Formats: sequence, C-alpha cells, structure tokens
Amino acid sequence: MTPRRAAGIVLASCMAAAGCFGAGRGAVRPATPSVDGVKACLERQRQARTNTERDRLARECFRDAQALLGHDRSLAAKAQFVLALSARYWGTPEHRGRLENSFEGLLKEAVAPDVLARSDAAGLSDLFAAFNEVAFYTKNARHVAALEEVFGELERRKAQSADQVLDLYEREVAAREFDKARSLILRHPHPEAERLPEIIIRDAVKQPGPKVYEVSGDGGTMRLAPVDLAGRPTIIAIIGCHFAKDALAAIEADPQLRRVFEAHSRLVLPQGSLGIDDVVAWNEDHRTWAMAMVHREEDWPLIDDWSRIPTFYFLAGDKVVFKAVGKPWNELREDILKGMRLAGIAE
Repeated sequence: MTPRRAAGIVLASCMAAAGCFGAGRGAVRPATPSVDGVKACLERQRQARTNTERDRLARECFRDAQALLGHDRSLAAKAQFVLALSARYWGTPEHRGRLENSFEGLLKEAVAPDVLARSDAAGLSDLFAAFNEVAFYTKNARHVAALEEVFGELERRKAQSADQVLDLYEREVAAREFDKARSLILRHPHPEAERLPEIIIRDAVKQPGPKVYEVSGDGGTMRLAPVDLAGRPTIIAIIGCHFAKDALAAIEADPQLRRVFEAHSRLVLPQGSLGIDDVVAWNEDHRTWAMAMVHREEDWPLIDDWSRIPTFYFLAGDKVVFKAVGKPWNELREDILKGMRLAGIAE
C-alpha cells in the first residue's frame, strides 16, 4: 500500500506486473526471492482488485521480503522489506510501530553521506520510496529529515522526479515543516502542491501542550493556538473523511446534539495535509462550531488513535472517560449520548 493509495482510502472512508513470481495463485515462486521479484509482487498487490486478494498478496510479498533479507542485506533489499512490511501490516494497530522500528533497525544508516554518494539513481529511488512510506504514516520530523537527505542526493544529481518533489512537499507539510516545504516548492514548482497560507506562531504558544491551527476567514493565514483541555467537560471530535462528514451532518440535524457540540466540542483534523479550502467553507457555515487543524499529534497524549475517523473523545478534567468510534448512526448516537453522560455533559 503506497502512501498515495492509503491517503485516498482514508479520505474516501476512512501490483499487475508479470515477473519472477508468475501471474496467478498457482504460479511457482522462486526458491530465492530477489529485489526485483519483491518489487513485482508489491506491484501486483497494489493492483489487486479485491481486499482478499490484496491481503493474500501482502502476506506473500512480506514472506518473500523476509527471505530476501536473510541472504541480501543491501539497501535495495532493506527498502523492499520496509515497503512489504507496510503492505502486510497496513490497517493494524501495530503498523506504525513496525515502521518506526524498521527505520531504526534497517534504514537509518542509509542517510550517511558516504552511503548515499555510493548509491546509484535506482537505489536512491528505492530508498526514497521506503523513507516516504515511513514518513507518510509517522508524520515524524526526524523521518522526514531522512527523506530530505535522500532527496538532496537525487537533487544534486538532477535526478529527482516530479512525483518525488510532491511526495516530499506533502511529507514536510504533514510534519509541519512549513519553511522547508516553501523552499522546496520554490526550487521545484509543482501544479498539485497545495497552497500554504501565512503561518502565525507567537512565542507564547511554543510551550508544550495540545495546539491547533486556526484558519482565517479568507484562508490566507493560519494561527497556532493552544487548546485548554482542563476545566469543563470537552468532546474532541477527530474528523476528516466522508464518514465524519456524514456524522457531523447527523449531529447538525439533531437539535439536542447540535447544541451540545457547539458548546462543548472541538472539531480537529489530524496532522496531515491542510485542506484549507474545506476548512474555510465549513467555518463560513458554522461560525459557532469551527474546525481547526492539529499541529502535532504527539502534543495530544490523551488521544491514543488518530487513524480511525470519526472518533469522539469525551474528556472530564484531564481524563478520557469514553471514546465513540464511527459506526452506523443509530449506534454512534447512542455511544455519543453515553459519552456525554459519563463526561457530565447535560443532554
């Protein structure tokens, strides 16, 4: 699962190459997998038409990548292992942790200048893909910095592609490395790069704690602001896909819930792309129920899962007393009412 495909699935909800492994379920697979063989397997996995076939191929690719790493410790083999690992564990609670561990155990050494200098263009592109996969899911500035090192070597050789420019730009935006993103897109303009507004960060908000970007009415500026979760009960609503939009529409149509959410909730988009136009449009129609963007998820220790959207966290003081995760509206409404009662929010 590539970052671009995963992003599409998240927003909507939430490989066909012939080669060494043969074309179908009954094909004979090689006794000793190769880098190219794992690449071909992952390509078939990305092109699979059903979830069942996609999952089967993900397991197959990962087994071959493990076997490959047993006899080939090259950077190309390590890169394919990380991509296969991501496909195998995508959608599971351990996915992000496994990617972080793979970075520490397999990829970190690859950003040494002498290692990058010895790599050919194809090897650098493989490394870029692996680092991009890790950075896409972790949104960690350290992982993005490693991706920048690989891109820097490609750039020095004038071997970078337009897709790599856009990938790095999106990773830098997601990691809130806005100055780096601006510099990149000035050097390498790309028509699909989302626009960056002016970012306003006051010294007073640089202290630890949850923060969001509040977007101006015209979308021209984003102001970093702290979020106070102490005191009165609060509902943190994590939104950002069409399921979340459906849930918000149902809340709006329920006079009782709308009053509660306007008074007690914070609508937040997870760390990632900005989607300025969508935020501006929502806020224009909901002056008392504004949407904001999370600065960095790591600043929100009470939120244990940003990947399941929509999720509603009910806080009383500095504790989460209940969590309602997206499901059919009738069931979700009952969970929301339960969370309100447990948090002490009057219905």
